[in-house]
Amino acid sequence: MKAGNPGNSGGGRPPDWLKAKCRDIVDKKKLVEFLAEVASGENVDFSVTIDGRVIPIPAKPKDRIAATIELLDRGFGKSTQLLGSDPDNPIAPAVVHLPIQDLGHPGQVIPPKDPKNGR
Repeated sequence: MKAGNPGNSGGGRPPDWLKAKCRDIVDKKKLVEFLAEVASGENVDFSVTIDGRVIPIPAKPKDRIAATIELLDRGFGKSTQLLGSDPDNPIAPAVVHLPIQDLGHPGQVIPPKDPKNGR
């Protein structure tokens, strides 16, 4: 085997090279601090008028919300996403195992069993 190919011992990139590179960029560019500034509504940009005045431009509410969500997701983890919209009748994932002889013919629809009565 040639060195440098993925899967070779001693060759290829380390498994977490991209994660390490991204963390390095975030640290060097102080991106977490930038997100915190945007989330808190600090001035994130400046505009210069024709007469030379510098006007600070604060973060927009939609950008503040997006930055807050990013910080919360990274700091505390994303919240659990539930399936279904009716709490009294949630969607439950199911795996159906059918023996080969029960598959029927192509196009035949076999209804799932009712979890309440098992039929």
